[in-house]
Amino acid sequence: MQEEWLIDGFNLLRADPRPKTPLQLINRLAGFASAQKGRGVLLVFDGKVPPGQWESLCSKQLRIESSGTLTADSVIERYLCEHKGRFQFTVVTADRAVVNMARGSGASVMSPKEFNLLLNETEKSNKDVLFDQKVKGHGFHRPFHDKL
Repeated sequence: MQEEWLIDGFNLLRADPRPKTPLQLINRLAGFASAQKGRGVLLVFDGKVPPGQWESLCSKQLRIESSGTLTADSVIERYLCEHKGRFQFTVVTADRAVVNMARGSGASVMSPKEFNLLLNETEKSNKDVLFDQKVKGHGFHRPFHDKL
């Protein structure tokens, strides 16, 4: 079963001082979303944005929505209800009501702090993979490759 991560964007931004803007957070999540086949990420921000603002940043694995007149919590709850049983859900939020609702619907829940630790691990792993590919691309297929 495919995994689907539902993330409250501003909860996550407040939990980690590194990404200062939604765009920086989106860049971090793009790497996370593409790190594993069958992983989807829905990032939800509170509020309204002009139509198409996030469109160029989205991919098959990473989708971004603004909640409009609703809250991000409401959008996440609605998505869980509409897609129940189709995915293995993990909800990233610090909001207690969403945590309770998500667990009640069978989803896993992760706090923004825990998720930031997972993001850090994923970024390190992605950098290691990219370094290995770069070394191989330069023709360094010798035994010392592992010592770099």
